[in-house]
Amino acid sequence: MKRTRISIVGLLKVLVVVAVTLALAACSPGGDSPQDLVRSFVSAIDSENYSSIQSYLDSGADRYNTANTANYWTTYFPTAGAPYSINSLSGDGPVTAVIASGGNDSTGTYEFTFSGSEGNLFNDSDYKIRTITTGSTTVFE
Repeated sequence: MKRTRISIVGLLKVLVVVAVTLALAACSPGGDSPQDLVRSFVSAIDSENYSSIQSYLDSGADRYNTANTANYWTTYFPTAGAPYSINSLSGDGPVTAVIASGGNDSTGTYEFTFSGSEGNLFNDSDYKIRTITTGSTTVFE
């Protein structure tokens, strides 16, 4: 029976590689960024999946409990399912401006604000949409 010797140096090299790999995996924050949330929101409006929209919204907002029906969202996005597309997306912090086009070629600028914070080594990002406005109209708060 042949014995394999593992050197201390070889074992340390393997442990260092494993530790660095785990640290790098932990450094990339999970969760959705504000831009990811906007994309998901527009996709839900587009597919008329109104019940899924609440998962992107801040549950502490005043309109949270009423913002899950077709009647609510089609008031502000009348051509839902048309489709909407994001023409520009700027900002990645607490405010993100979006210019979206609907299927009837109407263009609206929507501004989203977010609650939550960016993740770090130990925590995922926990952003949620806090407000949505278009012009002087409040869509969600």
